[in-house]
Amino acid sequence: MNTDWIQQARVQGLIRPELSITPARPWPVVLLTGLAAWLAVPPLLFALYLLFGESWTHGPLDYVVGLLLAGLAVVLLRGRGRALFLEQLGLPLLLTGLISLGHALDRDLTEMQAEAIGLLMTGGLIVALPASWLRQLLGAAAAVLTTLLLWHVVKHDSPRLVWGLSHVVGLVALLLMGVQHRAGQDAREASLAALLEPVLAGWWVVVLGLLVWSAGPTFLVAAGLVDVWGYRAPVSGAAGTVDWAGLGMAGVSALLVLVGAWTLQRAWRPAQPWRLVPPVVVLAGLATQMPALGASLVLLALMLATRRWRLALLAAAAGLWVLGSFYHDWRLPLQEKALVLVAAGALMAAWARWMARPGAAVDDADQDHEEVALGVESAGIPLDGVPDVAAWDAAVGRAARAAAKGAPADGARWALTALLAFGVLSVVVVNLLIYQKEQLIREGRPVFVRLGPVDPRSLMQGDYMQLSYTLPGLGWLSVSGRPMWGARPMVAVRLDERGIVQSPRMLKPGEALPAGMVPLQLTPTRSGWTLVTDAWYFREGEGGRWAPARYGEFRLLPDGRALLVNLVGEDLKPL
Repeated sequence: MNTDWIQQARVQGLIRPELSITPARPWPVVLLTGLAAWLAVPPLLFALYLLFGESWTHGPLDYVVGLLLAGLAVVLLRGRGRALFLEQLGLPLLLTGLISLGHALDRDLTEMQAEAIGLLMTGGLIVALPASWLRQLLGAAAAVLTTLLLWHVVKHDSPRLVWGLSHVVGLVALLLMGVQHRAGQDAREASLAALLEPVLAGWWVVVLGLLVWSAGPTFLVAAGLVDVWGYRAPVSGAAGTVDWAGLGMAGVSALLVLVGAWTLQRAWRPAQPWRLVPPVVVLAGLATQMPALGASLVLLALMLATRRWRLALLAAAAGLWVLGSFYHDWRLPLQEKALVLVAAGALMAAWARWMARPGAAVDDADQDHEEVALGVESAGIPLDGVPDVAAWDAAVGRAARAAAKGAPADGARWALTALLAFGVLSVVVVNLLIYQKEQLIREGRPVFVRLGPVDPRSLMQGDYMQLSYTLPGLGWLSVSGRPMWGARPMVAVRLDERGIVQSPRMLKPGEALPAGMVPLQLTPTRSGWTLVTDAWYFREGEGGRWAPARYGEFRLLPDGRALLVNLVGEDLKPL
């Protein structure tokens, strides 16, 4: 620990001379002690189980044990000057106590009641535990519990539910931020403002996670992300009807972009703010196509305006994720989506070029000159009586004009180079993927897999059809209990003279392919393991065309990789 600043503070009278600063413990000591504390918990739990037996999990003792462990953990985590081992022991004891209480509440109460009590307990722990990082974790937990409570209140199974919950939970966080701002203006309530800061940090992380969740998979990221709530593409209205919910989401998203721009303009007060209108209009237009983009950008603006730089970085990452999710949007053909993004990029590049023109810095200097002059004159002071202000103003003008005549800043050059590099990389990756698929179609063997039964309520959803196949090993876990990571499972099948899959059998890890059979490689998706994909998209109004589908037509390579190219009827002819 560097003690130079402590000595300087004593010399300048900022701290009392007798005040001692405890040096921080070396991180290896903290790490090893924490590991020892965690390893001490399993024997403790085993001892409790031997002591209380089945009554711990089936009787009221889980309440008693949970409260005692949580109370002891709070005492250990609140204390100062205790041994490091006891401090580290507090967290696993707290988690154990909360798990015991959670088990009891889940057994005796409804889900809503358990979540409400859990939210109250989280609030109590936020007040009781002084550690900032613990309050941040508890803030995230409170946001999750609030989301679950709202979800049970709405009781509406809609693909747009996550989008609505993210905005409502974000509004709650905004209200808490207002309370924090008001408390921070009064010295007597400064402790409340300090308490809410880490809580809000954890809360905002959950809000950003919900926005990313509602957007779905993003560009160049596998679409097989686990979605516990069964995320699916937003359902459009029937043909000939107006999708008022979708229009409302688009309007809210665009409005939030405007709110974010107004927030930054008010916080930073740039010269000639009208020049920022073009990018705001472009982003608002994109937000109408990506409902989660508006909230991501308004949170980015809010974090920048309040100087929460880490959260701003997370909000920027969430915004990029949402932009990339436009690639998987089924409502527009890929060519039209590409045109939308190219047009938006061209407009932004033209605006950036216009802002970097030599006259822009001169205009800013003139604007600053006029503002200084008006401010001095409004105070009733003649300009010739304020030489310092005039000299400063002239220096600002000269510096700006000199910068306008010089070369672009190194940062701008690096930014342009990075953008071009990422653009070229994206084009190369996309074209390589296209070439790979075309090669698979060209060289693959035609095979037909019979479609399996699925939930009739989700078979046809607007312009989207859910698919399943009569193959073993599909779903969250295969017949061998294989998880959703590691080597991909293989299914061995035989093909008849028409190429229809017969006698499918799951191969065990490392098992050789039987003679006369061909492999099919399963792929992880949102619904678990499947063959290539669990979805088939089509144009609006063509649901009747694809309803008679009985087989999926694939192109198969010898190594088991496949590609779904069509759906066919019982006669194996295209529909």
